Amino acid sequence: MIEKYINVDFSHRCGRVKPLTGLSGGPVFDREGRLDFTEEYKELAAPAIRIADSECGEWGFLDIHNVFPDFSLDETMPLSYNFTAADKLVLLAKETGAEIYLRLGESPEPYEVKLHTRPPRDREKWARICERIVAHYNRGFAAGYKLGIKYVEIMSSPDGDCFFGEKEEYFELYRAAAERLKACFPRLKVGAYSSGGFKSLNRVDVTERERSYVAFLEDFLDFVSKNGVPLDFFSWKCFAETPEELALHTRYAASYLNHAGQKRAESIISEFNLSGTPFDSRKYPALLAASVITALKSDVSMMFYSGTHPYSEKNALYTLDDGVTKRKYAAFSVMRSLGKLLGRGFSVVDTGEDYRHELYTLATSNGERGYVILVTGEFDGRVELTADGQTFSSYSIEGTLGGGERGAGFSTSATELPFDGRIVLRTGKYEVYFISLRS
Repeated sequence: MIEKYINVDFSHRCGRVKPLTGLSGGPVFDREGRLDFTEEYKELAAPAIRIADSECGEWGFLDIHNVFPDFSLDETMPLSYNFTAADKLVLLAKETGAEIYLRLGESPEPYEVKLHTRPPRDREKWARICERIVAHYNRGFAAGYKLGIKYVEIMSSPDGDCFFGEKEEYFELYRAAAERLKACFPRLKVGAYSSGGFKSLNRVDVTERERSYVAFLEDFLDFVSKNGVPLDFFSWKCFAETPEELALHTRYAASYLNHAGQKRAESIISEFNLSGTPFDSRKYPALLAASVITALKSDVSMMFYSGTHPYSEKNALYTLDDGVTKRKYAAFSVMRSLGKLLGRGFSVVDTGEDYRHELYTLATSNGERGYVILVTGEFDGRVELTADGQTFSSYSIEGTLGGGERGAGFSTSATELPFDGRIVLRTGKYEVYFISLRS
């Protein structure tokens, strides 16, 4: 029988836990509140939520034109703003315990005539409106709040379908907003721009638009670097077929930032999901977990799962089948366990690397509890896990396998098993194991 041996030295801390199980969109997806998944978001323990209206279709909770509906009004006056719908979304997101990542801009318009995704007629005023929106959530402007929001993304996908203007017009709009926000909120992290990503660099079957994303990025980074425009982070989309493709794209992002002299700018995956693997596939939960592990070992500082609308074809976490009944899938269990594994106060423990990509492993510790995630790829055999550097008396284990009816998957678990220094598992292909060790 094929065997694998993994040793975890819990005394060897090698990094910090990063918020890589964030969610893009939600937790409410309609203004009436019928599509409210706040409790599910709490269960997932998402470390961050990206408030981006692309998940909300036509509702546009936080689109600029909804918050500031009459551009001719005085932007310094609280009565010029309508925060009713936006507040509902942001406060519910905050209620889940997640950090808020705010996107300021417009959602794609599904109509031939574009009303709101064109460049504003006064970019400086648009920047001042952005300032007041941040002030509403961080300084109480217009009967607002003090939520401590740290990340603000200026517009999404200007290289795609959210900005119908010349790229130079977006560059200048970004400069106006970024300089304004940094001047008013020095500790705020301001960045751009949910790029379409890097598919064209390693795939042949890409569209002309997908080929244009890299050129747009090169020109944008050249603009901000030459003009000294603030760029605290660069965000980009990644719909990878494998964890290895995700790792490749993280290296692309880092290399472009380094080459442009923006090494300090964080790399953030604003929208992530798996392409080419149906969510009801046996492989999906394992590839999802392996992707999070891969991202944790990369330069990426945040990552957001995309496809969170309950009616989205990309949503492998949950659905609302008949408009009433909520249904969770195997990937939901994986994300929930990852949320616990990547909990606050934990450090990453070195588990080595399987360069054949048959196994993906990750361990964390807070000094009292230890957690290990083991994901099998194309591996079918016996795994022996040993733990050193910290004393444990017992462990619990939960196994998840994808497939089943529409991706509901299968699970098994055992609790409070005696720990004698090693755990032996008989594994199959594309399985996920979460192991909790107790002192």
